[in-house]
Amino acid sequence: MEGERAVKAEDILELSGPAGAGKLMPGGPHEIRRTFRKLVALWHPDHNPDPRAAAVFRHLVALRDLALGRSGAGRTGQIGAGQEEILTARDGRRFRTRVHYRHEGDAGTLLVGARAISHMIPGGNRDLARLEEDAVRGFRFADADMAAQMAWALPALLEVRALRDDATLLIYERPEGEVVLADLLDAFGPLPPEHAAWLGSGLLNLAAWLSWAGLFHGGIGPDSVLVNPDTHSVRLVGGWAFSGRLGSRPAALPNRTLDLMPALAVKGAVAEESLQLELIRRTILESLGDGAGAHPGRIGVPAPLADFLRLPSAADGISDYRAWQEALVRAWGHRRFVAYPHRLSI
Repeated sequence: MEGERAVKAEDILELSGPAGAGKLMPGGPHEIRRTFRKLVALWHPDHNPDPRAAAVFRHLVALRDLALGRSGAGRTGQIGAGQEEILTARDGRRFRTRVHYRHEGDAGTLLVGARAISHMIPGGNRDLARLEEDAVRGFRFADADMAAQMAWALPALLEVRALRDDATLLIYERPEGEVVLADLLDAFGPLPPEHAAWLGSGLLNLAAWLSWAGLFHGGIGPDSVLVNPDTHSVRLVGGWAFSGRLGSRPAALPNRTLDLMPALAVKGAVAEESLQLELIRRTILESLGDGAGAHPGRIGVPAPLADFLRLPSAADGISDYRAWQEALVRAWGHRRFVAYPHRLSI
């Protein structure tokens, strides 16, 4: 596809069926979602004065679903009802799970259910399954107050099941109202800047804790983050297979991270705090519909936040979190709660 800006309303509206969807949004699920977010950022009726914007936006959603279905990925079933899947344990016993959304990732498949979110990691990645389990069982805190505060932001591992073919299923709690950020963006388009603000605050609060704990996280992105649009809570539930101690060599990193920071693929390269801080910036920009980070100011982002997102990060997560809070004050003054107008029910 040529540049997204070159695609006219009539070009989009005349596309139909899986073939048309594949022409506009080619590639695998990650590429499809990336293209979709760029297009809806341009055609969202809140940002585009074209009288056809609402129709184009609705058609883009339909084409996105067709493209994901064509690629064999994306959502499973419908919101509310879900689709039942039967999984087989290593001992041969079968159990049922109802999946509302699924996300194919570098380590495995994320299955989103009504009360739990599970990471199914194939046997070929069993080392990553072990790394993820060790990471989430090894969280540490300075005291009970820190543990209570971070309980809202870190995954709660409920159970680990061994599946057939050496696959592993890590089952996490999915608190009421929390949805995968990618699903929220797919359903309603880019976040307005005032809502990207609370997303950034939550992610950078996590970065501050990671800095204190001496950890890096190389899998931060829209598919690994749970958000509650009603309470503005942010939880980093996925990607822990790509985490480790700061200053150490990552055992593995997802392609999205290597695309952003290719130097990490060089032999002997180690993870520094800039890794997660840049991933957080990219995630905020993607939530705003500007994944490339080229012109955040052009989509209504206040100058202090646009500058924060464009400029290099601070030396550590704690300093970066403080800089973000200062940018918010310069942008909007004292903190106030702004209700998100949509709800994605499961």
